Amino acid sequence: QDPNKICTTFVLACCCAMAAGCLLRRRREDFSNADLLNMKARHAEKTRQPAQLSVADEIARVSIELFKQTQRVDGQTVLSSFVAVNSQNCARVLSYGVGTKVAAIDLIANDKDGIVLRDMHAEVLARRALVRHCYEEERVLRQDERLFLYCSSMPCGNSTIRRWAKVKPPPEDPTQPHAPFHILAPGQVDVLCKRHPGFCSNLTIPKWLPNGCTPMLDNSLLSHTCSDKIARWIALGPQGALLSKAFGRLNIHGIIMGRKFSFEHARRAFCCRIPINNFSHPLLLGTPLKLDDSIFQSESDGAHFDHRCYAWWPSLGLEPELLDGQTGKKMDGNPSALCKREIFLIWHKKHGEQGDYSPCSKKRSSSYAEAKRIYAAEWYQRDKAALFSQSPFSRWATADPSFDDFFQSFTTQCTS
Repeated sequence: QDPNKICTTFVLACCCAMAAGCLLRRRREDFSNADLLNMKARHAEKTRQPAQLSVADEIARVSIELFKQTQRVDGQTVLSSFVAVNSQNCARVLSYGVGTKVAAIDLIANDKDGIVLRDMHAEVLARRALVRHCYEEERVLRQDERLFLYCSSMPCGNSTIRRWAKVKPPPEDPTQPHAPFHILAPGQVDVLCKRHPGFCSNLTIPKWLPNGCTPMLDNSLLSHTCSDKIARWIALGPQGALLSKAFGRLNIHGIIMGRKFSFEHARRAFCCRIPINNFSHPLLLGTPLKLDDSIFQSESDGAHFDHRCYAWWPSLGLEPELLDGQTGKKMDGNPSALCKREIFLIWHKKHGEQGDYSPCSKKRSSSYAEAKRIYAAEWYQRDKAALFSQSPFSRWATADPSFDDFFQSFTTQCTS
C-alpha cells in the first residue's frame, strides 16, 4: 500500500477523534451545568432567559410546596393556582385547585339549585376558589402585586392541539408583543367541550382533537375546555360578573405552564384567538419544575386519575376542601362552598351589609341569573357582548336559564 495514503488516512482519523472528543466534552459540560441548575428541561426550555425563568420557577415552586404541605395525592393529577407576585418576584398563593374530573350529565341535568360543581378540573377549581377569596378579602392584590395563573400541565382543549403551529423555542423576551396571528383553518381557533361521563354522541370525532374533548355541540349541559375558559378569563377577568363592579377587571399578567409547554400553542389558545382588543396579552412562560416525576399519561392511555379533587383558599388554613369528582359535591355529600348557590349566598350577604342589595331594595333580583345581568359592570357587559358576538366565541354554549333561576332567600327582614 502507498505509505502516503496510510499517513493521510491516519491523520484524518486522528482529527475526527479529536473533534468528537471536544464535542463530547462540551456535551458533558452542558449536562453538568444543567444538573447544577436543576434543569431537567426540554430544548425549548433551555433557551429561556434566567431572569424570566426564575419568576416562572418561583411561582411553580410555591404552588407545588403549598399543595404538598396541605395534601398528598397518590398517582397522577393536575395542579393549578392563582398566585400574586410583587416587584421583588416574591410569590404568594391566593388559591389552588387539583382535579381532572367533570360531573356526570344526569347529575347536572337534575341540578336546579346550583349545588353541583359541573367542572372540577384544576384550573376551574382554582378560579372558583379565587372568587371565594375575593368575597372574603376586600383587597386581594396588594399595591405592587400582579396576578399569575400556574398550571402543572398544559390546560385541556385548544392548547393541546398539536397542529397549525411550528414547535419552536419561545421568544427570548416574553414581554414583547406577540407576533401577528394567522388563522389557517376553523378548527385552529374553535371552542371545544369536555366529554362528560354518561354523555353519548354519534358525532364523528376528528383525529386531531385532543383526548377528552368533543367538538362544540348545542348542549348547555356540557362544559367548555379549560383552554376556552382561560381565554375568557384573559378577555374579561377571572372575577366574573358579580364582582366586576367591586374589583374591576382582574388582569392575569402571565400564565406559567409545566408539562408539554409550547409557546405557539399557548398563545393561540389563551389570547391570540380572542377577537376583541380591550385586554392585555399575558406573559406565557414554561417551567421545568414538575408536580411529580412520573411519566405523564392521559386517561385514554390507561392512566388512573383519582376521583378526589381539592380546592384551597387562604381562610381554609391547611385543610383544603375535599371534593368528589363523581358527584360534584364534597366527599361527605354536602354542597361545596364553591358551588353557585353558596357563592350567590355570600354575595347576598356582602351586598346586604353594604346596603346595595338589601331585602327591600327596588333593584332586588329574583334569581342568580338576573343578579348577574343587573349588577355586572357596564364594561363587563359591553366586552362580554363583543367577545361572544364574534367567531370563534360566538359559538360559546349558552347556559339554560333555568339552571341559574334559583333564588337565595334572605333571613333578614325589612325594618322600614
